Amino acid sequence: FWILTTRQSLSYFAPNFRLVPTKLSSHLRFFGKISAHSNVMLVNEAETSYIPKESLFETSTGVYTTARTIDQTFILEYDAHVTRLADSAKTLLASPERAAKVTDGVLATLTTPTLLEPHVYRALHAACQAYAQHHPEDKDERRLTVVLEWDSPRSERGFDLTTYTEHLPPPPPSPVEVKIARCPPSRHGKVAKDAQWTRDRKQLEDQRGTANEVVMVDDNGDLLEGTQSNVYIVDDNVLYTPHREDILEGTVRRVVARVAHTVGLPLKPVAAIPLARIRHWQGMFLTSTSRLVLPVRRCTLLSSLTAIDGHTEFEMPLHPLILELARAVRADLKTGSKDVAATQ
Repeated sequence: FWILTTRQSLSYFAPNFRLVPTKLSSHLRFFGKISAHSNVMLVNEAETSYIPKESLFETSTGVYTTARTIDQTFILEYDAHVTRLADSAKTLLASPERAAKVTDGVLATLTTPTLLEPHVYRALHAACQAYAQHHPEDKDERRLTVVLEWDSPRSERGFDLTTYTEHLPPPPPSPVEVKIARCPPSRHGKVAKDAQWTRDRKQLEDQRGTANEVVMVDDNGDLLEGTQSNVYIVDDNVLYTPHREDILEGTVRRVVARVAHTVGLPLKPVAAIPLARIRHWQGMFLTSTSRLVLPVRRCTLLSSLTAIDGHTEFEMPLHPLILELARAVRADLKTGSKDVAATQ
């Protein structure tokens, strides 16, 4: 494969590429021969040189969403991803200082789902096509991260859309262990899925160890969400999850909301799910793009939390309806999906 070592080389081979400060920036890999399941990055639908996904967020001031495919070209809960980008942009651009950096027309496009949607569609279409061209041997699903930025746009339209497409990893063996920790101050009141959160959550992810996820609780000891997932518990045969206003809502939550009643689990979003009741829970699971529905078998409290009745580790029972719900979610995935294979 090619190794590029200078900014001039990058400009020659990939004129649309923005150099992101990183320790690896002097050893970026050009799209020549790349290994199976390697990643494909596009900026404004133009292919660029590879950089690690983490570098996308090192200096970004924009917003993002992470999607998955169904049958390789259908985007799960497509409309929800468009709305998430627009709503997150609207939250950040509520600041007069930030809004002053864009024109009224760009502001309207960034914050209105129907105006933003055609741009997102073309970006996802190009991303799926590029990945398929590079990896015709990969017949599994893809994970696509879409980053929307506007502070220093390269595109004449006044904003940039970067897509990062990779092989969707299989879910881990179920059930899994989670750690539970106090929510960091930077997370309080956060409703926008912005790049800053990917940096802020690292302090929690560093404490995860071999666990699958770190689940956060607020200062009152009530469950919020995982660093990259939403959380549900079953208590007295009712399915509980935090209110939408209190969390960064994942797209798989929409699927759960559609099908929970079909397996006999009434879904009840609530303002407070006290961790103090953990001994009474009949089950717990996570949802996310790659996990779908992932049952939890053990919860371990981290040092930021006080032991409950002298204990910091709790075994989670597996409610039988959680497994039925997992099957129902998988069967319903295409309901809110959209095929991005066609040119628009």
